[in-house]
Amino acid sequence: MKLSLKLPLTFTVALLLLFAAALFGISRLNQALDTYQTTVAQSFENERLAATMLNDFKVQVQ
Repeated sequence: MKLSLKLPLTFTVALLLLFAAALFGISRLNQALDTYQTTVAQSFENERLAATMLNDFKVQVQ
């Protein structure tokens, strides 16, 4: 095989591998963000429930 064919082919393969790794990384990042968003949403819901209970308690005590 000639060098004029090997060199572009090698760069193309390396670029494709790099692109595949980048897509995998982006996919994992999106999955982590979804997990984090679910956790934060649950914590926020708990905070709202606690604030509602506190408000109801204050109304009852008055």
